[in-house]
Amino acid sequence: MEENICRKLFPIQHRPPALSKVALQGVLKDLLGTDIGISSVYEFCSFCDRNYHIHIDHDKFKHYLESKDLQLQDDQFKQNQQKPSFVLKILNPCYLEYYELTLARLKLLQYLHNCGIRCPKILPLHNGNIMKIVRLSDEKVKNQAESMELIAYILIFIEGQTIAKIHSNFDLCYRLGRFAAEIDIKLQAYSDETIKQANNIWSLQNFPACKYYLKYCSDEKRGFLENIFNQICRTYFNKHVKNLRTAIIHADFNHGNIIVKYNNETNNYDINGIIDFGLVNYSCVVFELAVLMAYTLLTVPHDRIRALGHLISGFHSVFPLTEVEYKSIYTLIILRLVQTSILTKYSSNLQPDNEFTMDSYEEKLEILKFLLSIPERDVYAVWDKIVGFSVGEDVYNYLESENIQI
Repeated sequence: MEENICRKLFPIQHRPPALSKVALQGVLKDLLGTDIGISSVYEFCSFCDRNYHIHIDHDKFKHYLESKDLQLQDDQFKQNQQKPSFVLKILNPCYLEYYELTLARLKLLQYLHNCGIRCPKILPLHNGNIMKIVRLSDEKVKNQAESMELIAYILIFIEGQTIAKIHSNFDLCYRLGRFAAEIDIKLQAYSDETIKQANNIWSLQNFPACKYYLKYCSDEKRGFLENIFNQICRTYFNKHVKNLRTAIIHADFNHGNIIVKYNNETNNYDINGIIDFGLVNYSCVVFELAVLMAYTLLTVPHDRIRALGHLISGFHSVFPLTEVEYKSIYTLIILRLVQTSILTKYSSNLQPDNEFTMDSYEEKLEILKFLLSIPERDVYAVWDKIVGFSVGEDVYNYLESENIQI
C-alpha cells in the first residue's frame, strides 16, 4: 500500500530519449505546422524531461508569425526578432497521465506573464493550442523499439544565466525575496481546481511520505537524515502545518530556475525571470520562501545566516509573514534540504545515467550540518534585527539539534 501511494506521488519514469537535430526539426514541424530551420541546438541539463535550446531561421520564423497573425509586441518576442531563440520542452512520459494538470500549469504561466511577471512566454502552436502530444517514431528515435507519445510545447528563451552559476550577495538576496513574494501576491487572486487537486512528492506537505525513500540512501547518510526526518514529523508536522496560510504557489524556486543577467551599470545582477512551472501546486505560501532559501544557501559563499535574513526581509516587505510562518522558516529550510537529499538519491537510482539528479547532493548535506550546528535561537537573533520581526523568547524548538549526530 505504502509503495503504491509513493509511486503516485513520484510517478517519474525514465526520461524521453535524446533527439538528434533532424528529429527535433520533425517535432517542430509537428508543433508549428511548417518547416522551421534550426541553426543550432543545445540540450540543457534536466531532472526528468528534455529541454532543448534552439535557434531557428529568422525569415522562416517571421513568416510563421505573420501567417498566424502574431504580433511582436512582447519584450521577449522583440529580443528574439534578430536571433529567434526558444526552449522546446518534451515532458517525461508520466505527464501523459496528467495532461489536464500540465495544461492548467501552462495557463497559470500565461496568467503570470500577462500580469507582468518575468517568466517565459508560450509560443502558440499552429492549431492555436499551447501544447500538443507528439509522436516520436522509431525512425526518429534510435534504439527505440516502438513509437512514443509525449507532451511538448515551446517557450521563448529568457536571456541570462541561473543563480546556480553565481554568488548571491545581500542585495540580490533581498530582491530575490521580493520577486518570489510578488509572484505569490499575484497567485493569491488565481484559482484552478485542477491545480488544487495536484499532489506530488516534492510538495513540502508530503514530506512525511519521504520515509519510503530513505532506504535508497547509503547507510552512512541514512541515519543522519532519518534522525532529522523523525524529529520533524513528530513535532512540526503533527502540530503546526495546519496553521499556515495556503494558496497556489510555484513550489520550485530553486537556484536552477531563477534567471539573472549581469548589469554593467549597477555592477550587480538583475533578476530576469523564473522558469519551470512543472511543480505548481496548492500548498502553504511560506513553503515558497523556504524552498527559495534552502537553494539560495548553495549560492552564498559566506555569512549565510545574514544573507537569508535579507531574503526574508525582501519577501516580508511585499508579502507580510504571520508569526507562525516566520517561526517556521528555520525548520522548513532544514525540511527541504532533507527532502531534496532523500529524493535526489532515489532519483539517481532510477536514472543512473543522468548526472543532474545528484547535482549538489554532498553540498546540501554539508549545509544541513552547518545549519544544525547553530542553535535556532541564535539564527533568529540575526534574522530579527534584519527583518524587524521578533519572536522574543518563544522560538519553536522543533529540532533537538544536540541529539542529532553531525
